[in-house]
Amino acid sequence: MAYTIIGIVGLINAIAIGSWLVLRFGRSWKFGLASIVAFFVIDTTWGGIPSFSAGLNIYIQDLLFSLFLVAALVRVLENPKSISKLSTLVWILFGSLAFISFARGTAQYGLSAGVSFRSTFYFWCCGLYFMTFQLGPRDLEGWRAYWIYGSLAICVVALIRWISDAIGLSDFTVYGAYVPFRVLNSQAAQFVSIGLIFALTMQDKTSPKFRTVTLLIFAAVVLTLQHRSVWISTVVALGMLLFMSGQIARAALLKYAITALLALILLGAVLQLTGENDLFEALEKSYTTGTNLNVGTTFDRLNTWSILLDRWWSGDFLVKIFGLPFGTGTSRIVDNLITAQKVIKDFSAHNFYVQTLYDLGISGALTCFSVFAAGGIAAWNYRKLVPGQTISLTLLTVMVSNLAYFVAYQGNYLHGALLGLTIASLPVQSRKQSRFHSASAMT
Repeated sequence: MAYTIIGIVGLINAIAIGSWLVLRFGRSWKFGLASIVAFFVIDTTWGGIPSFSAGLNIYIQDLLFSLFLVAALVRVLENPKSISKLSTLVWILFGSLAFISFARGTAQYGLSAGVSFRSTFYFWCCGLYFMTFQLGPRDLEGWRAYWIYGSLAICVVALIRWISDAIGLSDFTVYGAYVPFRVLNSQAAQFVSIGLIFALTMQDKTSPKFRTVTLLIFAAVVLTLQHRSVWISTVVALGMLLFMSGQIARAALLKYAITALLALILLGAVLQLTGENDLFEALEKSYTTGTNLNVGTTFDRLNTWSILLDRWWSGDFLVKIFGLPFGTGTSRIVDNLITAQKVIKDFSAHNFYVQTLYDLGISGALTCFSVFAAGGIAAWNYRKLVPGQTISLTLLTVMVSNLAYFVAYQGNYLHGALLGLTIASLPVQSRKQSRFHSASAMT
């Protein structure tokens, strides 16, 4: 009897808390974004939040992003115009295809379909939630600040882990395939890289000292964590910034870039003089193994993409259009180049484009990435129609960085949030609306 009462009380409290969170999420996109950033920082700090069993393994993420979905649906019921944009409707179509694939997978493979569906579910829910809001240029500074402070928190976690490894308290390189100094996963490194972009495009009223110190910290952490895919996405983003910036802004960006480079060179010289050259050896090894297409992770990923694409394309017409249902799995037999034996590997495609084609076919890939394209086009048009605003420069650069990151990794809820915020910030406008928006931004 006592356990029954405790269970009932716990259920009532859970419903009450869930309802309060739905109302908070539904009323404030800032609360939603702060929750996502805080959750990611906590998850990174703990090295993964454990699940609990209720007949099946349930993760905190399952509950959190289900609340985001409910909040989005409540917003739509209250204001149907919140999903009137074409890009949002296409996003809903993408989600519908994902749910259909999940249903097919559940019918064929049981609960295992949910395991492979999770990341797509989180990604889609976050995107839909933020797309139901209407944001403006002033709002960008708000979520830019959340991301920068979250990135600083991630850098503190990295520093603590480096110190712990150095004094022998623990070995945090387990989070980076035991690569020296890689104490955080690629998602954390990409998070900091996005923070670097936000710091570079801060408004001029921001303290130059704060900006410079922040840029130095972010650049050093991204470099030292040695995720080569994040290096590439960062370089691509910086190239986009230089391409899109005006002459004055370009000169400022170059100044900050040169300052960061000189600081890193100075740090390297100090480490070299003191004999602490382990970092240089690790960086050199990361570069050489990353550019060798015949061995290592680069070879594994290229081989995986080929196998999974062949498996998808060899399916019937429905598989080509709608993909293999969630739960099919990615297990394949490959050659081990060291032992010359056959081995089974089951990690994901390590490529969001390939994985989307595999899970959702041509229809899923088109609906998903057409929304990215719509956001990019809207950002570009906004830049031309409303000159002087950094919002289009920032969002387009962040989007390009994430698209580069997707070549090696799966999209996650952070990328869904950024895409949703981009669509919310850059509505399709007429020139008359744009003139009004420009005038209101200056008042």
